[in-house]
Amino acid sequence: MSDVLSPTHSLTLHNEAGQPYTLQLWLTNPQAPTLLLLDGDWLYDCIQHFRKRHANAINIACLGYGTTHAKTVIRRAYDFTPPHPDGIEIDPRVKEWKNGGAPAFSTFLEQTLLPTLSQYVDLSTSKLGLFGHSYAGLYALYLWLQQRPLFSQYVVASPSVWWRWPYLHQLAADVSPATQQVAPLHILLGEHEQWHAHPQQPGQARPPGEPTLPLIQAWLHALPPALQPHCQLELCPQMAHGPMLAHSATIALELMRL
Repeated sequence: MSDVLSPTHSLTLHNEAGQPYTLQLWLTNPQAPTLLLLDGDWLYDCIQHFRKRHANAINIACLGYGTTHAKTVIRRAYDFTPPHPDGIEIDPRVKEWKNGGAPAFSTFLEQTLLPTLSQYVDLSTSKLGLFGHSYAGLYALYLWLQQRPLFSQYVVASPSVWWRWPYLHQLAADVSPATQQVAPLHILLGEHEQWHAHPQQPGQARPPGEPTLPLIQAWLHALPPALQPHCQLELCPQMAHGPMLAHSATIALELMRL
């Protein structure tokens, strides 16, 4: 069982700025579907549970930062947020976080991570999916809107569409209709999800937030009619934002093996 649960490969990759990433692989067959999970530092238990049930179903690639939680949240806040047209780089909720690194992160995926992954998996013939939750879900929507042929399926959970709202809504409205095959987009959202203008303060009760669902629905409605049939929204009963990470990652893994 330990061979099933342990990664078959653990690699360190670097972006153009020299910053390290940890890429862990659980490989079964070069032709099997492959799912790349962002925020891999937080999904190890989820992957283990899936591998116990379906050890040989799909290839799993897990991307993380391999550092402390405090440093991870800073880096992901930069990697997973698009540049704002007004040049604003300060995160709208945590002023210590810098935003706007999504284009550089896309370059890292395209020029470093995917070529590395292709050494182990046949990306030319097998299905390749991308999973992201929260800020990583925001990034996945941003990448999907660009219609770049990097992934053949997107599973996006609890995306932070509230970030600089209505900026992502504007991106959806302005996107050009696809000139090639559109990758299906599966959005997962917890029934009880809310967004908050400010982060929770230690030792203090958090005031009620605003429901996230209307923002997701508005984003979907803003898409060109030709893209809307490629999108699916699934509500997860009784789920809030935090628990959605493991719950939605499990759904993404299951979807990739179908």
